[in-house]
Amino acid sequence: MANYTVFSDRELLERIAYMGPQDGRDGMAMSRSYDWTGAVTGGKVWEPNTGNRFIVSVITINADAACVVTLYDTTNDTANRIFKGSLDAEDTVIIPYPIPRSGATIDQDLLITTSAGSGYLTVYGWESGIGLSGTMPSVSPSISPSLSPSISPSVSPSVSLSPSISPSVSPSVSL
Repeated sequence: MANYTVFSDRELLERIAYMGPQDGRDGMAMSRSYDWTGAVTGGKVWEPNTGNRFIVSVITINADAACVVTLYDTTNDTANRIFKGSLDAEDTVIIPYPIPRSGATIDQDLLITTSAGSGYLTVYGWESGIGLSGTMPSVSPSISPSLSPSISPSVSPSVSLSPSISPSVSPSVSL
C-alpha cells in the first residue's frame, strides 16, 4: 500500500525552493522579461498557462532613470505586492527569494506599474498548478481489505499415562 504525505503550503514551497523544479516535469524553470519606457500601469509581465500560478524565485530590475517600480499579482495593494521600490538612475536591483513568492491564486498575472523613466526587468521562477488557497488535496485511498481467515484448528490431544509400578521386595532375614 502506498504512503501519502500531505505537505502544508509552507512545507511545499520550502521543498520547491530547496530542491527546485525537476527537469522534464511541471514546474520547469523559466524567465519572463519586460521592457518599459515612461509610466506604465498594469503592464503584463507574466501570464501563466491556464490552471497554473507563477512562482517567483529571483527578480532583476535595471532602471535607466529614477522611478518607482511595483510588481504585483492582480491588484496593486500591500497584500498582493511582490516588490515595490524606488530606484535611482542607472540602478540595478537583484531580489532573491529564499522561499519563492507565488501568485495569490491560479490563473492570475504578474503585473508591473512604473512611475516614469525606462528600464527592464527579468523574473525567474516557474509555474505550478498546485493550489495554495488553504485547501488541502483530497487524498482518500480506497482500502477495502478482504480478510476472511478460515482457521479451523483441529487439535485433539491424547495423553496416555500408564504407570506400571511393581515393587518386588522380598526381605530376607537371617539370624
